[in-house]
Amino acid sequence: MTDTPLNPLETVIRDGMAGRATAAELHAAVLQSTLFVPSANEARDLAGLSPILLPTPRSETGMIAVFTDPSRITPEAAGHAPHCLQIAGSGLVALLATGLGVLVIAGPDAAAELDPVTLAEMRQSLLEQG
Repeated sequence: MTDTPLNPLETVIRDGMAGRATAAELHAAVLQSTLFVPSANEARDLAGLSPILLPTPRSETGMIAVFTDPSRITPEAAGHAPHCLQIAGSGLVALLATGLGVLVIAGPDAAAELDPVTLAEMRQSLLEQG
């Protein structure tokens, strides 16, 4: 597994971790990217999705594990969730149940956490752009 960014979203995540990208740049990159969501069952949309929920002290309901590229899905994640939903970031944000957070994983040492409040703000921006 390479640690070199595979797409623009991964570059923004790494730049954000290094203090070279803003939260607004990250949010825009997430909305414009294709995301990969491992699921325990085959799903054509979020309604049928059974994602990996990761515990976090910042979110009572946990974070859904989302990957920036299918090659970033770890064997452990694939073992728990052998199927994968490919979805536009804007679609994930628009349709995700409120109260859930998202952990966008861009490699072994690179990730971005989007808490429920941030996702609600991103959802609102999508509506305003609508």
